[in-house]
Amino acid sequence: GAFDQHPQLFWDYDLDPSGVDVPLPADAVPVDCVQQQHTWRVKSNSVRWQLPPAQPDMPHEVHAYIARLPRWERDLLSGVELLVPFPVLIAELARAQVMVASDGSVQGPRASFAWVLSTHQGRRLVRCSGPAYGSRPTSYRAEAYGILSVARWFHHLKAQWQSTNPFILVCDNETMVKRTNEMEDPDKATPNSTLASDWDVLAEIWSALKPMQDWSVRWVKGHQDDKKPREDLELDAQLNCDADALAERHITDHPDHSCGI
Repeated sequence: GAFDQHPQLFWDYDLDPSGVDVPLPADAVPVDCVQQQHTWRVKSNSVRWQLPPAQPDMPHEVHAYIARLPRWERDLLSGVELLVPFPVLIAELARAQVMVASDGSVQGPRASFAWVLSTHQGRRLVRCSGPAYGSRPTSYRAEAYGILSVARWFHHLKAQWQSTNPFILVCDNETMVKRTNEMEDPDKATPNSTLASDWDVLAEIWSALKPMQDWSVRWVKGHQDDKKPREDLELDAQLNCDADALAERHITDHPDHSCGI
């Protein structure tokens, strides 16, 4: 209800309501009060509500969306290249499970990652490459960056475009595949566990994959095109070869890119 202020008491209001306000006015201020013999007394006054400022809408164009991400994610995803129109990609993702192969490359102090995403019929949909950071990067760490990039790609597809399709990720580093599938909980890590090799990247991989469903990571033998024409290989081996070549090309195309942390 609405209560009139007492004519003589500053913090007191008439006991009986003078009317009813429905709905509550937008400028209303919440207060605590206690009932006196003839009045309501305001016990304490609260700060007026502060509504958060309106946030700008996130762009629906994929590269504009990536440009708005934090720096560490931009480095993982700014190399995304759509091989089909984006609506076609979303439709293909909604239709069936897809396969993606990731790989890494190291040349001296520089390292890179790459991945290629395809339908099970071999239609390439997306590819991506970028730098893998580390003071002394190894192929293991470069492979981890590739898996992390894939995980964050699917994370944002779900968050922004509600795409929740299943996917298979293949990688030719057996140790990295095993570590990814261990799915340790970073929130339960001990100080000693964080000293493990490349824990920083692995923890981000686990955090990205944990809330997702219907995904798997498995090993594929690398460099199978050394002994057999690429077109004669199984799809997972073809994609692995594609990702390997793309990762190497990233280093060649970016000779001045520093990968130090």
